[in-house]
Amino acid sequence: QKHELPLNLLKIESIPGFRMGTTATENLKEGQLYISVPEKLLIGPERVGPGTKLHKKLSAIVNSSTPQEVARLLDDRTKLLMFVLREKHSTKGSFWKEYWDVMPATFSSPTFFSEDELKELQASELVPAARRERQKLRQEYDLLRAHVFSADRKTFPKRAFSLSEWRWASALYDSRVIQLNRNTGRGNTPTFTPLIDMVNCIESHDRSFIAFNFETRAAEMRADRDTPKGVQVFETYGNKSNYEYLLYNGFVMDDNPNDCLYLSFPNPKGDGREMSFCVGSAQALPKQVKYWARAMSDRDLRVAPTEHLLRRLREKLAQYPTSIEEDRQRLSEVQPLGNDNLVFAVKMRMHEKQTLRSTIAKLEDGTLACCD
Repeated sequence: QKHELPLNLLKIESIPGFRMGTTATENLKEGQLYISVPEKLLIGPERVGPGTKLHKKLSAIVNSSTPQEVARLLDDRTKLLMFVLREKHSTKGSFWKEYWDVMPATFSSPTFFSEDELKELQASELVPAARRERQKLRQEYDLLRAHVFSADRKTFPKRAFSLSEWRWASALYDSRVIQLNRNTGRGNTPTFTPLIDMVNCIESHDRSFIAFNFETRAAEMRADRDTPKGVQVFETYGNKSNYEYLLYNGFVMDDNPNDCLYLSFPNPKGDGREMSFCVGSAQALPKQVKYWARAMSDRDLRVAPTEHLLRRLREKLAQYPTSIEEDRQRLSEVQPLGNDNLVFAVKMRMHEKQTLRSTIAKLEDGTLACCD
C-alpha cells in the first residue's frame, strides 16, 4: 500500500503451518497476472555496485595489501548481505522497513539446528552438509570481520555485523533470493523480490515462477492454477528435492513428487573419495549413478551393476537407527512442542527412508531401470 504497486492481488496473512503466506484478494484464473513489483523495490547488485555508498566504503578498505582470499569473498552475495544488514539496522529508517519487519527472526535450516536437533537427522547426508555450511559461513565471517568490518565500524557496527546477524542474512539470502534476468548485461542476477517472496511453495508443472517485464521494468507473477478469493496462493520454487528445501529454505514438503535422496557413493577407483548424487524412485536414475554401478561391476564381474546399487541402498537404509513406524510415533510426540526444527528433522529422515524403500522395491521388480 505504501509503495502503490502497479498490481497487487495478494494479502499477507498469518497462516497456520506456514508462519506467514499470501491469499488472493479476488478470484484468480490460471495464467492471470496477479502481482507486479517495480524495479525500485527490488534489491539486487545495483544496490551495491559502482557509485553506491557501500561500494565506495569497500573501495576505501580493500586495496592491494588486502589478502586475495578476502577480495575474492566480495562478490554480489556477500555485498548484498552487507547491504541487508545495514538497511535492517539503519538508524535513519530503511526504504524497505516494512519488508524487514515481516522477515522471520530465525530459520529452520539444519545450519541453525542444535546438536540435539541434528541427532534427529542421524544417518542423513544433511548432517555433514549442514556442518560444512556452518563452518564455511564462520570462516567467511571471520575473514570479513578481521579485514573489512573492523576497518570501519561506523559502516559496519558490531551490533549489526555480529556472527548471528551474518548467519541470519545468509539464511535470508538462501531462502529468498531469486536469480532474475533483468537485462543487466550479466544474465540472471540475485534479487530480493519483496512481497513476491512471501508466496509459499507447492510443486507445479509451471517452472517459470517469476518473470521480469522489460517494458514496465517490474517483476511479475502469473497464477499457475485457479485460486478462489481468500484462499492461499502457492507457486513452485523450482521443483526441488526435500534435501534442498530443508537445507536452503527451511521446510520439508509432504508428498514431494520431485523428492530424492542425496547419497554418497565411494569412488570406484578405491582412492577413498566419495561422490554424492540424488537418487529417487519417481524419476530415472541419474546417469552418474548408472556409471558408478557399471564401474563397480567392472571391478567385480561377479556382481551385476544393479546389485551393486542395491547393496549401497540397503547399506544406507540400515544406517538409520529408527524405523519409519518409530518415526511416525516420534513425529506425534514432537509436533505438539511447536519446535519446527524437530518436526522437519523427523519428517526428513522418514522421507529419506521411504525413498530408499521405494527405490529398492522398484529396482528389485524392474520397474526402475538401472544399468544392466
